[in-house]
Amino acid sequence: GEIGVCYSQKKAWQENINNPKPYIFMIEDDVHFPANFYSRMGELIDHLSDRPFDVLFLARHTAAYDVCRDRNWDYVGCIPDPYPVLGEPNPEDGTIVPAPYSWGMFAYVAPTSSLQKLLDAHEVIEHPCDVQWWDKKHGLELATINPLWGDQHSTGSYTSGTSSSWNNDYL
Repeated sequence: GEIGVCYSQKKAWQENINNPKPYIFMIEDDVHFPANFYSRMGELIDHLSDRPFDVLFLARHTAAYDVCRDRNWDYVGCIPDPYPVLGEPNPEDGTIVPAPYSWGMFAYVAPTSSLQKLLDAHEVIEHPCDVQWWDKKHGLELATINPLWGDQHSTGSYTSGTSSSWNNDYL
């Protein structure tokens, strides 16, 4: 199923590669956002040029490293300490910061100028997209909103615990 989601994402990237708009917004159907989501999106636009990125997470699993370890998964991104595992960002770090290892394509923004890079990184789909794009050989700049805005509906055995971020007043 997760690889099927990757094929769907890849198709959306292909369909939008010539989109004249500067960004695409991708969201899964089971994401929960705070009530002020639309106003926050408007505010976010002012910050998009603050940091270059290929993917900007708005919602993702933050316990990904622990889940991989607990399930003994051994593939890209779940190999023990594959790259320096960063701690979660702090509010003082800024609005758009480098993303620590995580997974989840629940909601993200991607510049249309990065869609070819995403397609190239997923020319061969070996893993779910949200695992495969962490492979350093693809050179993707993965960033995150700080703090996260959304969480996936509790359909899995883990939740990201980001609901506490929803009430923060800062962007």
